[in-house]
Amino acid sequence: MLEQFSGNRFSNERKSNYYTNKNFGSLHIDWADANIDGESKMQINIHDNLGRPVISTGSLPFTAFESHMHDGQIKQILGPVDGSMVPFVARSLFALVLIVVSLFIRRHLFKYAFNEITKERKQKQH
Repeated sequence: MLEQFSGNRFSNERKSNYYTNKNFGSLHIDWADANIDGESKMQINIHDNLGRPVISTGSLPFTAFESHMHDGQIKQILGPVDGSMVPFVARSLFALVLIVVSLFIRRHLFKYAFNEITKERKQKQH
């Protein structure tokens, strides 16, 4: 799926421009007064869970950087997904299934008990 929708991703010499294992990003900015040429530069890196860079833009002129997306596309970008809600959702779904199963069992037990009581009453009447 990432290969199909990679048009707005950073492109470099790497075969892929994404990394799907656990990761974090960093942004390094060298302001103009720290550089010999007087131009501010930046570098964007994606690191694996051990902190090793797995994707990097390399040093780019800060003023020349442009997004390939317009403002409407940028606003549609979803926030990060870190998996912290997975345990909560799993417990909630388990609880919901447990409630539905218990209601189903309860309904059938009451139906069975009601049928047995009805049979006993009919037998006593005859």
